[in-house]
Amino acid sequence: AACGLTTYLGSAVPDPYGDNVTFIAEPVSNLVHVDKLTDTGVSFKASRILPTSEFLSSTDSWSRPVNLYVGPDGALYVLDYYRKVIESPEWMSEEAIKAGGLYDGYDKGRIYRVTAKGGAAASWTKGLKLGDASTEELVQQLANTNHWWRINAQRLLVDRADKAAVPALEQMLKNNSAHGRLHALWTLQGINEIKPAHIEAALQDTVAGIRENVIEIAEHHLKKQQQLAKSLLSLQNDKNPKVRFQLLLTLGFLTSPDAEAARNKLLFNDVKDKWVQIAALSASSTQTARLLQAVLDRYKSDDPAYASLVQR
Repeated sequence: AACGLTTYLGSAVPDPYGDNVTFIAEPVSNLVHVDKLTDTGVSFKASRILPTSEFLSSTDSWSRPVNLYVGPDGALYVLDYYRKVIESPEWMSEEAIKAGGLYDGYDKGRIYRVTAKGGAAASWTKGLKLGDASTEELVQQLANTNHWWRINAQRLLVDRADKAAVPALEQMLKNNSAHGRLHALWTLQGINEIKPAHIEAALQDTVAGIRENVIEIAEHHLKKQQQLAKSLLSLQNDKNPKVRFQLLLTLGFLTSPDAEAARNKLLFNDVKDKWVQIAALSASSTQTARLLQAVLDRYKSDDPAYASLVQR
């Protein structure tokens, strides 16, 4: 009954749980599982951090972890539903239903706060009024090491749609923090103040994740800012597979011969990856016939990837 998948994006939990880690609640088995994510090109691979145990497990059969959150303090919060029965009556036998106890524990529930041993006390709620922060203060929070502050500062800035934030956001685009640059880009997009120059510059960012995100942002502006297409095409030889994957997705919005040639190049360079195949087929259906012809022209009977692609 895996649920509540949460990537840890805080700064209060130590290694090996700090970076590229996901937590998964499992209420039927009374536990919280933890995985390490390893980059595998376009996607990721998850593997156990703890070979023979779980991050959290309980001998209390009523313990039902169902969700997790990263708080403003960087701690991991585990929501324990705490019920005798977790299954829905729809899937239970008549005998089990008649046995009763389906609602035992309806008035209970627990929240666990998980930090490093000896970590800071839970005092973050005192004076926590991010909504009262000035626009300038919110922009500075976009570079916070804790995702909670970044995403909520971005939300508030977009909700306010304060055009006076633009100079500070443009300055944040030059910040040493990749997180700050990333959130500044999406905030400018959210308040309809992103310019082609912002996108052009970010397409050359040294951090692959920034390039990947700004390609997605560019999708919203291709019709009105056609010059962006040329800049996007220049990334078809990008060394990062996730950047190339996003580029393949985004080029599906373009119907020019150059865009089609770039899509084919991106596809056939990584044709063994099923996600790349799916990305190529996400383009407009008006382009499917030509893509199929391109596949058949290059068809290799000894390579299963081509048969897979034709089938898709």
